[in-house]
Amino acid sequence: MTVYALGGGWGITPRYDDESGLFKSSTAEHRKAQELGEQELVLSTAYRQAMLVDLMGVVGRVVRQHVEEKLAAYTPPPFNADEIAQELAEHVRHVEPLKTRCDAAEAALAELRHSLARMEQQIAGKGLPRYLGTWKSGIYTEGSAATDHGSVWVAQRQTDGRPGQDSAWCLAVKRGADGRSAASRPSGVAEAMS
Repeated sequence: MTVYALGGGWGITPRYDDESGLFKSSTAEHRKAQELGEQELVLSTAYRQAMLVDLMGVVGRVVRQHVEEKLAAYTPPPFNADEIAQELAEHVRHVEPLKTRCDAAEAALAELRHSLARMEQQIAGKGLPRYLGTWKSGIYTEGSAATDHGSVWVAQRQTDGRPGQDSAWCLAVKRGADGRSAASRPSGVAEAMS
């Protein structure tokens, strides 16, 4: 049994008993206090502060001793590699389907990029039609566009023939019908248009 003395100023010295967890004083001190007729002890503020400081010191020592005993008795759980491997396998089991989906998405994206590159090469090779104005006798390359008799024609391959007469030309925009002249419209419409 460990007993800590807190000191006293009125004839009774309380002691902390760590087995019972109580503050105790000796029977002789209690008899002495009764003989003096002290039923209630009045402590001065300074004495109460001194007692509190003493008590805090005792509590600190007891707590420190308790913590040290608990730390000394603590043994960490054993390292279990099989348990850790099982946990990791469980996580991998959840991640594997996501990895499969990501791989499939990356493969699809690579295929789309390849298709886009092929299309860009085809467009660059053929190019957009290059409008060269009204058709004149001469050599037209693939992708050249020209107007002849009010229609727009695009050369499908190199040619020196006239649009509409040579199969190398493809009709892109057909000539529209002539509209009525403003003079032949009902009155009021011609004035509004001028």
